[in-house]
Amino acid sequence: MHAQHSTNMTMRYMHIFFSTTIAVAGLPSSIVTDKFQGIMMGGLVLLLTIVVASMSENRVTPEQFGKASNWTADGFYAMVILVIAVLSAELFNQATWQRVWAAKDTTAMRRGFGLGSVLVFLLMMFFGIMGMISYANDPESYDTFSKYAYLAFFDLLLPLGQGWHILVLIFVTSLAASSVDSLQNGITSVLSADFLNLTSRPELIKWLNRIVLIGVNVAAVVKSAQRYDVLALFLVADLVCATAVFPVFLGLIPIQGKFAFLSPTELGAFLGCIGGISAVLVIGCVYDYDTYRSNPFDFFWLRTKDPELCALCGTTRMWTFIITPLASLVVTVIMSNVDLMIRGEERARKPIFTCAWDEKNKDKSDKEAIEGGTGKDPVASKADEKFAEDASA
Repeated sequence: MHAQHSTNMTMRYMHIFFSTTIAVAGLPSSIVTDKFQGIMMGGLVLLLTIVVASMSENRVTPEQFGKASNWTADGFYAMVILVIAVLSAELFNQATWQRVWAAKDTTAMRRGFGLGSVLVFLLMMFFGIMGMISYANDPESYDTFSKYAYLAFFDLLLPLGQGWHILVLIFVTSLAASSVDSLQNGITSVLSADFLNLTSRPELIKWLNRIVLIGVNVAAVVKSAQRYDVLALFLVADLVCATAVFPVFLGLIPIQGKFAFLSPTELGAFLGCIGGISAVLVIGCVYDYDTYRSNPFDFFWLRTKDPELCALCGTTRMWTFIITPLASLVVTVIMSNVDLMIRGEERARKPIFTCAWDEKNKDKSDKEAIEGGTGKDPVASKADEKFAEDASA
């Protein structure tokens, strides 16, 4: 009970501190904490390396490590699920898109994302190896759930004194906090463009963003206090993103060129999202009709008949993550082309769901296009030309 109280208090203080920081300093502070996060991660990696290399309690034989690192079917299922789930969710991560637009130029952006991808890959490999070493030390405890696999690298630190445990807690809390402030900043940025359309007063926009940030944090604190399984919660969010990833991001394809047939209309994209959601509901009913017929949306939690199955294991979960985005892709492409045939290119490409300021933005864009002498949005024209060049190459 005391541990739960301490966890809740730590969580609340973190939310208050980072909400205040983001509300006052915004994106620049988030980028600074990202750099700080890199330093903290480097310290944690160094500490784990020293502990594993120097402590006799953490040494394993080649035979023990071979048993822990062998190829398994569940490992393959988890790999497929993670790749699709994380890719779908990260494409919707507004913190990433903020950094795309905040980059100095395209070259700097590509260099940053390329280097970052390599470092993340090496980091994941490192922690995977740490987990295998921990499992190899005591496979029976992990197999019987006396120890939990997601806490495996903490078991490597048990031989250290309490002071080192406190240092690791600081490292881990800093890593989580840095990610939290990036996500908070990204979430609030989604509405910033709409606030700009509502008013041109910078001070009012600033306070509207702060109110949204407080609302997001209140909801986050309430949900976290309910102590949901974090991994299960992430999988729900990933599956929701998988239902919409193709309908949304196919919209980046120009409406001219060899891949124009993949460019969705707004109606096609909307129906594609519905198709992805429907795929999840159908899979749930096929998998266990008696359980999910009354409330098929419960299957978004990806619960299976085997309670001891790990959250990332099982063919049902794997096929759900494969079929869902493919179903939304097929529905999007088919319905977009049907929409174009029925309503025609001009009508089908116009937005169906509009806001009061859309006409104002359209008039502004048309004026800029006419002044630019191109007859269309210069930015869109340049993007279309670049895509066509890449496709032909």
